[in-house]
Amino acid sequence: MGRQPDERTGALIALLSALNVVPKVVTDAVDKRALRKRAKEIAASDWAADAVKKAVAEMQAAVTTAVVVSASAAASSGS
Repeated sequence: MGRQPDERTGALIALLSALNVVPKVVTDAVDKRALRKRAKEIAASDWAADAVKKAVAEMQAAVTTAVVVSASAAASSGS
């Protein structure tokens, strides 16, 4: 296992892990599977991990709601 990141870096890693984009951001890693695993370990141990996951889930729910409402409004105005 690697060294533990500082709080700020840990929170960023938790955010990237929650968004499932760590391999897209860290492009020089040879083993993408190990990279994802380590990011999840850091996110699980980081104090902000739960808050980050909750914020991402809430943001995704808000976007989904906005899309559904917009599609419903467009469908009803086209009738």
